[in-house]
Amino acid sequence: MIHDYFKLKPIKAAKVSEISEATSAAPVKADERVNFHIGHPIQDEQLTALFRQLVFQTDQPTFVQSEADFRQYLQTLNLDSDLIEKMCFVYRAIPICNPYMARGGYSWRHPTPLIRQIIDWFEKNQLETIQYDSGEKSGHKELMLGSGGLVENLRVLFFTLNRFLEKRPANILFFEFSAPPFVHDFQKLNFYSLPRDEDQALTLIEQLLQANPQLPHFLLLGAIPREPFRRRLRHLALESALFIVELNNAPNHLSLAREALLEQRVLRFLTPALFNPHFAQLSTTLIAGRADYIQHLETIHFQLKGTPSAPEAELFYFLLNNPPTATVVPELQQDLIPTTEQTPF
Repeated sequence: MIHDYFKLKPIKAAKVSEISEATSAAPVKADERVNFHIGHPIQDEQLTALFRQLVFQTDQPTFVQSEADFRQYLQTLNLDSDLIEKMCFVYRAIPICNPYMARGGYSWRHPTPLIRQIIDWFEKNQLETIQYDSGEKSGHKELMLGSGGLVENLRVLFFTLNRFLEKRPANILFFEFSAPPFVHDFQKLNFYSLPRDEDQALTLIEQLLQANPQLPHFLLLGAIPREPFRRRLRHLALESALFIVELNNAPNHLSLAREALLEQRVLRFLTPALFNPHFAQLSTTLIAGRADYIQHLETIHFQLKGTPSAPEAELFYFLLNNPPTATVVPELQQDLIPTTEQTPF
């Protein structure tokens, strides 16, 4: 079976993780639980109130104990509504600057408002609908958040493939995306940069697949290809060991994940710029696709980097709901898709 070429070896959970997750899942009422923390900052309402007093430079703690009181206080100062919203964002962000997020950025039992909004975007705000499970339906997550930007999360992917693919080595093919300098750190992955010309790129992809039919191939798309290119890729993926990784911020109707029989053969890395070009500098990365890859990626992200940054995710959520209106300054907008080197490694 072609699908077997992309199977990942299971990850053995650490004992401390097993204890933590088993305790969290225990059917015990919240007020009867005895909470314990493993390398996790303990939350305290009085400490949070003191942090807010420090940030907002006040010696009166009463108005920083609830957001409603805080908002009412700000309104008495006759501040404009935009400034009030920004200060309320800081108010909400303070208590989550200490704790860690769950692996992948959220618990499947309690998806965050950001995750729910992203799911709505996939299902309701697109020309075509693609459904991804937050884990509420099946217990298996098909969405995760990563920190550090697109290239850094690509490093997490390569680490996962290098260590956990059952069939190795694997060929990694870059199309319209520059290979990061760390590719030489992965001894069980072979890297190739494809020509920018789509016909030439297809020819080289077919040659590699024919020459190495026993190896898994991962094609990383840094640009949205034209329809003939996508149709040929679909056939190649169905006929041979080809897996698609989209780095191109493709909306649903231009993603290969919408193609029949390919939903388990496409992994999507999406940056905040997809939602608004003003968000190009945000480092939170959304990854969507098959559940076993998401499980491995969020675990490896945790091992290499810790859990995603809670303040960065909260900032992303705030900006989604309070989008800036100023024009993007071209000098400050970095290219999301680097140029491609046209030589194999």
